[in-house]
Amino acid sequence: MKRGVHVPLANTQTTGSPRYVSTNSHTVSQSPRDDLESLTYVLIHFVKRLPWQSVPGHTRPEKMQNIFSAKLVTPTSEVCRGVEPCFKQFLDYAKSLQYEQDPDYDLMRAYFVAEMKVSAYVNDSKFDWKQ
Repeated sequence: MKRGVHVPLANTQTTGSPRYVSTNSHTVSQSPRDDLESLTYVLIHFVKRLPWQSVPGHTRPEKMQNIFSAKLVTPTSEVCRGVEPCFKQFLDYAKSLQYEQDPDYDLMRAYFVAEMKVSAYVNDSKFDWKQ
C-alpha cells in the first residue's frame, strides 16, 4: 500500500454512526472529504441538535435510510443555523470536494481563525473547562 494514496474500499457498507457520517458515506466508499463532513457534524452537535437526530425508524436499516434522506434534503444553512458562520463554510467546502481531491487544510483552518478574529476570541491556549 502506498502512503498518501487514497485506496477505495471494496466494502461500501456505511461505517460509523448514521448521525455523523457524511452523505456520501451512505452510498460510496469514504475519503478525506467524508471525514471532514463527519467532523463538522460532530462539532455542531457539541453546540446544538442535528436536524436528523429525531428521525424515526422501526429497524436500523430503515432509520439509516431515513437519516440519509433527511441529510439529502436539509440545506447546510439549516444544519448550521445557530452556530458560527465558519461551520457552514467548513461544511460547504467539505461537501464540495471531489472523491480523490486533497482538502486544503490551511483554507479550512483559516475559516476558524477568521471567526476568532471577528468574534474577538483570544487564543490563550487554555480550554474553558480547565480553570
